[in-house]
Amino acid sequence: MRATGKSLKPSQGIALSLWSHGTDRLELAMQKCLQCNSLLRNDETVCFTCNAPAPNHHPKKQLGDYGRSILNGLVIFMMVMVVGSLLASDYFPSFKKCSAVLGILVLVKKSADHMAEYRSDT
Repeated sequence: MRATGKSLKPSQGIALSLWSHGTDRLELAMQKCLQCNSLLRNDETVCFTCNAPAPNHHPKKQLGDYGRSILNGLVIFMMVMVVGSLLASDYFPSFKKCSAVLGILVLVKKSADHMAEYRSDT
């Protein structure tokens, strides 16, 4: 079996390398230290040769991200309700109610986006 190495370009400050082993086509993705270029396991937080911090390439999704996704869905749903209340007023709530709820949801969404931006800056 012959091993060939392939390198990917660093994405968001992370260097990955892939290996293919003969017919198995076993591909393993490992982190590389950006300072000394040594291989790191995915669970390591510090490089063992130069003590540089290892980048986290799989950040966990926080609860606020799920909340913002739900808010996006609600805003789109209320946009459909507003259009529906204009076209078929017998089957939908009144236009005033739908547009009031849409306005409130847009304000809440802007606030959530602003808080997420602030959190990512710090």
